[in-house]
Amino acid sequence: QVIVTVNDVPSISGATEVCEGSTLALNTSVPGGSWTSGNTGVATVNATTGVVAGVSSGTATITYTTAAGCTDTYAVTVNGSPVIGGTLSATVGGTSALSVSIDRSTVTGGTWSDNSSHISIDPSTGVVTAASSITGSSQTATVTYTHTTGCEATATFTVYAAPAVTSMATD
Repeated sequence: QVIVTVNDVPSISGATEVCEGSTLALNTSVPGGSWTSGNTGVATVNATTGVVAGVSSGTATITYTTAAGCTDTYAVTVNGSPVIGGTLSATVGGTSALSVSIDRSTVTGGTWSDNSSHISIDPSTGVVTAASSITGSSQTATVTYTHTTGCEATATFTVYAAPAVTSMATD
């Protein structure tokens, strides 16, 4: 008499992309196993929960192994995080052109936005126009760039009051 044990083959599910510095949760059909990453320089994974953390741009193979030794693999792509550059300030009535890079390479596309009435930003070019007047010597606004991958960057933009001009008449 031969006893044959048939073990369940795991199946991994979840998102396939994550932004650098963010996390995603993977799931499996067979609980009780452990998770590993084939490239911890790109993505790490919690051995018990399956939560993947994006470390740097690239693709990592995530492996799930059941207690019985059955495995499944899953590719996770880590998208680089945008970095906002340029001059993050302007004087009332002035403009400033912002830029964005990912992995030190200039990026085009994506969308710019802001959260303030002190500035307006062109959603496609990143050119910021400071308001015509502000209260006090300066006010700040948050600018956000959203890449086509969904990865975002934010920065603080400062609007400075125009310098006061005074004159003194002398005889």
